[in-house]
Amino acid sequence: MDKTVIIIGGGISGLALAQGLSNNGIKFKIFERDEAINFRDQGYRVRVSPEGSNALKTMLSEDLWNLFKDSCARTTFGMSSINAIDGKLLKRAPNFSPVGKSSMDENMVFSADRTNLRNLLTLTIENHIEYNKKFIRYELINYGGGGSKVVAHFSDGTSFEGDLIVGADGVNSKVKKQLIPQCKTFDTNGRFIFGKTEISNHILDTLPASAMEWITTVNDAEKGLMIFMEPIKFKPINSKLPDGCSKFSPETTDYIYWVLLGQAQAFEKSDEELFKMSPSQLKEHQLHLVRNWDPRFQEIIKSSFDNKSCYLGVTSSFPDIYQWETNENVTLIGDAVHNMSPTGGAGANTALQDCPILLDAIKNGLKKEDLNQYEAKMRLNAKPNIEGSLMGAKRLYNFKSIEECKVIDQ
Repeated sequence: MDKTVIIIGGGISGLALAQGLSNNGIKFKIFERDEAINFRDQGYRVRVSPEGSNALKTMLSEDLWNLFKDSCARTTFGMSSINAIDGKLLKRAPNFSPVGKSSMDENMVFSADRTNLRNLLTLTIENHIEYNKKFIRYELINYGGGGSKVVAHFSDGTSFEGDLIVGADGVNSKVKKQLIPQCKTFDTNGRFIFGKTEISNHILDTLPASAMEWITTVNDAEKGLMIFMEPIKFKPINSKLPDGCSKFSPETTDYIYWVLLGQAQAFEKSDEELFKMSPSQLKEHQLHLVRNWDPRFQEIIKSSFDNKSCYLGVTSSFPDIYQWETNENVTLIGDAVHNMSPTGGAGANTALQDCPILLDAIKNGLKKEDLNQYEAKMRLNAKPNIEGSLMGAKRLYNFKSIEECKVIDQ
C-alpha cells in the first residue's frame, strides 16, 4: 500500500502501532516531543492483561514477542492490605488479579517494566523515529480528484507530509485539541506520587514478608493516604534479539514499584507547589506526610531512588467518548482520546487494543468508512474500562462522582 502514516507520539500505543505497520510493509514516521525515549520517568510497572497482550502479540514479530515475554517480571497473583500506623495485616487475598477474573488466561498476564517495554518497541524501527519534535498543528491539503494529504507542522519550523496522522500524543494531545476541541476531560481530584525502591538486603530485612508477596496496599484511613506497591522481580533473559538489532539493555535490577495516592487535599500542598518540587523535595514532603506510619513502611520512601519520584494529577476522559465526524486524514489512539485513572490498570491495555483495529483500517486502504468503524470500536472498548477505572478510584482514593469534578478545558 503506497500510503504514509504519521504517528505523533512515541508512547506505548504509538510504538506498538508502528511495529504492526512495519510488519505489514506500510510506510510510517514517528515524531516524539521528548529528547530521547527515556528522557523522563513515566511510571514503572505496567500490568498487561490478556486483552492487551493478545493485541500486542498481533503487532509484533515472533522474535519481539518472545523477547517481550522474556523481559517481563515475574507475575504473582494476590493482594494484601496493611494498616499503615501499626503495620498489622488487614487482609490477604491469594489469587487476586487486578486485570479481572472472567475468562482470564493467567499465561497471558504480564508485568512489564514501562521503560523496558518502550525500549523493546523501538527495536527494528529506530530509523523511523525522530525525537525532540514538538507537534504544533496539522494542515489538510486537497489535491483534487478526491485525493487528500495531511501535513504535520513542528515547532522547529519543519513539516512532514503523509496520508494519515495518528494522534498518539497522550493526555494533553495537540492533535485532539485541533481535531475535536469539544472533547473534554475531567480532574478526578486524585493525586499520585510515583516512586521506585531497589529490593536490597536492607529492604528485605526491614519489610514484613506480607508486604513482599504481591500487590500490597498500606492504608492510612485517617489521612486518606495509601501506598500501592508491588515487588518487581525479573527473570533471566534468554530470547534472541530480532535480526538487525545490535543490543537491548533492559532494566534487570529488582525493585518495589510504589505510588502514594489520595485526594488532592491529603497532600497538604497545592498542585502548583508540588509540581515545582524536585524529586528530592517530593521525597522529603512524602516523609513528612507519613511521619506517623509504622517505621518499616516509611523505609519504602526513605530508601527510594532520589531522582525517581514524580507527582501526577489524575484526569480522566468521560466514559461516553465524544463522537466526532470521521476525518479520513486524522485519527486518535490511546490516552489521546481515552485517558483514564491508573486505578483500573486498564489504560495501557485499552491503548494496545486500539492498535490492531486501527491497523486493519489502514491495511484496508485508509477509507473513511474503515476509520469510522475503528473509532466506533475504540469508543466501545474504552467505555467499560474508563468506568472500571473510576470504580477503582472510588476504592483507592475515594473518588466521588463525575458530576462533582472539574472539567478541564485544554
